[in-house]
Amino acid sequence: MIINYKLINTTFITQMNNTFLIIVFLILSGGVYAQENKLPSEERLMQINDSIVKEGEQLYLSEIMSWRLTDLFFSRQHSIEEIGGSLVCSLNDSVCSALFANKELGKCIFEYRVNVELGTEEIIDSVRPLTDKEREQLLDKTIKMGIAVNQYGDSINVIPAEEGNLNWNLLHIDGCDRLYALQGVTKSGVIPFGNDYSFDFNETNEIVKFRRHHKSFLPLPVTTDKGEPALEVVHSHLRDNPFITATDICNFLLYGMPAGVEFFSVLSTYFNCYFKFSFSENKITVREL
Repeated sequence: MIINYKLINTTFITQMNNTFLIIVFLILSGGVYAQENKLPSEERLMQINDSIVKEGEQLYLSEIMSWRLTDLFFSRQHSIEEIGGSLVCSLNDSVCSALFANKELGKCIFEYRVNVELGTEEIIDSVRPLTDKEREQLLDKTIKMGIAVNQYGDSINVIPAEEGNLNWNLLHIDGCDRLYALQGVTKSGVIPFGNDYSFDFNETNEIVKFRRHHKSFLPLPVTTDKGEPALEVVHSHLRDNPFITATDICNFLLYGMPAGVEFFSVLSTYFNCYFKFSFSENKITVREL
């Protein structure tokens, strides 16, 4: 599925002519390590980075669909008490659907659809039965969330609710179901990096891999101290997280892109280099130190 960011929501893109740079390092254990590791071959590195971008796009699409669904739902005078669950799914190669189900998880009470290639959208404010596939996917997500919290709840950092909530997204990646938990924020003018997790499930709903993608949480401002737009934001990864993550890509597209930030970079202390993502070029480049 090819995602056209500008057509999905043109309000998420602003022009920016300034060249200011905000640099914030999230290094918890000192400076950059003197010892460095050799980067993969150019071909292999391109494969790794391309797969990260692709997964970040999928995660972004799931998140932005949920955001749009929620905004539309409450703008039409609905209440949170009506909602029993939510689901984002692909109807075909170009159309994505986001819906709210009732408390009994038997009916769709509100639906938002978008054609990610054309940028057209459809709002369905009416009640209908859930399809068997929708109900199955909705129950599956609910069950996986419960398993993740039950097994790894002690490893999840809980941010005060008034500062933001964890947002849950279920993707099918590399032959397995991957459940993401991303930290949302209520404060405007920042890009939240960190407090993000993923859980890989096998066919019997066992967690086969748990990842904590960042060791800390820091919302980075999208403007300088003078209030001018930042061209780029930078944070660092410790040695156990050598590459840009799909969660980095997703949060940059959600929060940085609409603010006019052109790029973000990650200082890899493992490879002693910078990985830089540009949403206009839709790719990751590397600059060795």
